[in-house]
Amino acid sequence: MTFNLKNYQQQVLDRLEEFFRLARLQGIPAAYEVVAKRRDENGNKENPYAAPTYKPIFEELKDRPHVCVRVPTAGGKTYLAACTLPLAARYMEKTFPTILWFVPSDAIRTQTVAMLENRSHPCRLKIEQAFGINAKVYDIEDFDIMRPQDFYDRACIIVSTVQMFRITQTSKRRIYATHEHFEPHFNRFLPNPPPNSLECDEQGKVKLSFVNLLHLLRPMVVLDEAHNFVSDLSREVLQRINPTCVIEWTATPREPKTDKPLHNVLISIPAEKLQAEEMVKLPIAVTEHADWEQAVQGAIAEQQKLKQAAKESNDTVRPIVLYQAQDKNQEVPPQTLKAHLIEAGVDEKKIAIATGEIKELPENLLAHDCPIEHIITVDALREGWDCSYAYVLCAISNVRSSTAIEQLMGRVMRMPHATRRRHEDLNRAYTHVPKDNITDAVLAMRDKLAVGLGFEERETQWAVQTNIFTGADDLSDGLFEAKEPAINFDTIAKPNFESLSEDDKKIVSEAVEVRPQKPEEEGGGYRVTVRKPIPESVQRAIVQAVPENRRVSEASRLQQASRILAVRKSPAAKDEKFARLPQLMFFSPEEGKKVIADADSLYVAAEWNNVGDTPLITGFSVEEDAKVFSIFLQGGEVKYEKTGDYHLPLLDDKGDLADESYLSRWLEEQIRCPQGRYFPETLKKIITANLKKLLEIYPTEQLIRAKYQLAEALKKWLEQHEKRTEAVTVKQFLFDNKEAECVFSFNFPPRIYDAREIPYNGAYQFKKHYYGNIGALDSDEETKCAIALDEAAEVKFWIRNLPRKEHSYSLPLGGGANFYPDFIVQLKNGKLLVVEYKGAHLVADSVLKNAIGELMEKKSAGGCFFVMVTEGAGEKTIEQQVREKIKRLCK
Repeated sequence: MTFNLKNYQQQVLDRLEEFFRLARLQGIPAAYEVVAKRRDENGNKENPYAAPTYKPIFEELKDRPHVCVRVPTAGGKTYLAACTLPLAARYMEKTFPTILWFVPSDAIRTQTVAMLENRSHPCRLKIEQAFGINAKVYDIEDFDIMRPQDFYDRACIIVSTVQMFRITQTSKRRIYATHEHFEPHFNRFLPNPPPNSLECDEQGKVKLSFVNLLHLLRPMVVLDEAHNFVSDLSREVLQRINPTCVIEWTATPREPKTDKPLHNVLISIPAEKLQAEEMVKLPIAVTEHADWEQAVQGAIAEQQKLKQAAKESNDTVRPIVLYQAQDKNQEVPPQTLKAHLIEAGVDEKKIAIATGEIKELPENLLAHDCPIEHIITVDALREGWDCSYAYVLCAISNVRSSTAIEQLMGRVMRMPHATRRRHEDLNRAYTHVPKDNITDAVLAMRDKLAVGLGFEERETQWAVQTNIFTGADDLSDGLFEAKEPAINFDTIAKPNFESLSEDDKKIVSEAVEVRPQKPEEEGGGYRVTVRKPIPESVQRAIVQAVPENRRVSEASRLQQASRILAVRKSPAAKDEKFARLPQLMFFSPEEGKKVIADADSLYVAAEWNNVGDTPLITGFSVEEDAKVFSIFLQGGEVKYEKTGDYHLPLLDDKGDLADESYLSRWLEEQIRCPQGRYFPETLKKIITANLKKLLEIYPTEQLIRAKYQLAEALKKWLEQHEKRTEAVTVKQFLFDNKEAECVFSFNFPPRIYDAREIPYNGAYQFKKHYYGNIGALDSDEETKCAIALDEAAEVKFWIRNLPRKEHSYSLPLGGGANFYPDFIVQLKNGKLLVVEYKGAHLVADSVLKNAIGELMEKKSAGGCFFVMVTEGAGEKTIEQQVREKIKRLCK
């Protein structure tokens, strides 16, 4: 099974690897400061949960990294945790580490063990890639069958619940008791005298317990759902275990029932990245029905519609409905609901009940021949269950009071095979609820997205959308009357627009119609019809005239409708064409033809294997005495205690077999490039040259003891070589190449704009955006830049160029990446303008972007122009910089 990392997943691993590397060179607090407080290219904090300073959980463990990674639900935390193991192992200097993997429940423990033992599962494949096929996975219940030799020649992963260790009276747990057959372990690992931190029996003798053994082994600790591990007793468990490092994983890095962030959050991935990288089905459409029977009918109809969508697009997904029934002493328990489904025409073979008492779920819901399409539960699917084919949630009980809504939502959010589906209906999730439950449903879902599933508050407004469903035979978006792009609201009073600005009143006169309801019509009051996008101020005025118990849901409908109206009235919707944009081209010797210049083509053209005749590292030395040896890596100093601590003997010590040949092979394995940049002979050349030099100074066994530091020095040399190569490649094929040219070959498709992130909800209503829906802007300054473009009379239309999307415009950079300018503008005179905004603090980092933009302008020969707008550029405002550039192009 192949498994390609998503961009955000690679970012997590890159940040962790950087943290561990810097922790060895600069210390843990300094490494945390660099990684946790990093800003993106727009100057925004990557990690809003970063602590002011790194704080060790215990003073005794201050030299052990203890960090937390936030990845929202459905983001692949388990696979990322498996990918992290070799990174931490290198920090620990253990070829075969001991790993204690904590999970929150027995159900997840069983599931995790099975997954890590499955030789075809991506997690297991990653572990074997790092530690070999002999890596061993143990259930904590089987701790007493572990052999001493296992800890020497294989990585050992022990999966346990936190509850197994978390107890005040340790005598009540087997893992804290003496086991005589552990004596060989202690004979091998226990130093003399033993540490005072080990638990002893009444006679003062060290207990031969599994927890004491872990204390000696100093395992790496993985904490799944770390927000469940915040009590004082939980932290005391870590003292008993004595870990070398702790990596926590959670979607919600806040302590339960408080607003206090978990300590040392190192990395935070926003939920919108999961949406952008096709991991989740969003938004969630919530539809209200007259009663629970109609809600069920709506869910059945939704599932049939999705089945048809899958059939039409030749998709293999089998859409499943998940029903949350009521308890057995209420109106609609599981059996009653099942009978209703059968009565409604659902084949009984397609229904499964999954409760604490009834377990009808098959082992593999994804199997091609699995018939199940309807699953009835109460709250039994909270954990240990996953099926990305679940698309529809029908919540019959009161969702606000349900303790299971968070987990149930997680079941319908995962995108099948983490790949966006061809049919748009299969890219979102659906919820059907009875009347008078929709406000509770929307509030509860937004709350659970933020609190339980790892979304930010601003993301939840976009992620849950409301519909009012009027019949099982009509599964339209529920927002607009047939054929007419308008949305209707019934209000109890006439909306008050008097306090609005004159500009807003003008919008109201063009976009909003208010007329009295007929007296006999239910509800009375007024009918408000919105026919064009309206700003937030007008939306608020309308919502204030809605009954208070409907304001949340109606506000959501109005926000959604205003965005859809903008899209429907956009130039793209009217089939107006955006002009083609220029792309740089060069002749690639590797491909034998001219190619578009981007990260991939420049990567292929780069001469990675040209490392010169003497590829030697500099500044490397080993100083060793009886207690301490120090390794100097190009100015960075690292010290490792050899005595005075009870480190385990080198578990990968090969004794007489550890020679120069062994060291060379080991180093080659450590520095090989996963991207395939280097030929094997290139790496051998680098290693051979450096070993020849170093073996003139140090004995072989001394270099073997320092092999991890030597590997780090070689990697750093390769990183510098890659930066030089990238710079040379861009200079050679683009800047110094007279034959490099621009071809106007890129075009924005008229009806595909991948703005699946947070929508723009500002007060200014953009009129010239090509697609209508621009998505949230990154800063107030970027918003000013967009408004300046929209207000310019010379502009025909413009596009907010979304970064790293399939249909986005990009220019090449030398760092193995592409550059996505912020705005693309088409002027009324036919000229094109590419605009990049940079905050003042980022201008120094934008020299190459500015240079590549100017090169594009030069090569396009007057067809396309480039400007970098910067905050605080002299006395000129952002608006002035934009207008001046546009005026020059229109002379």
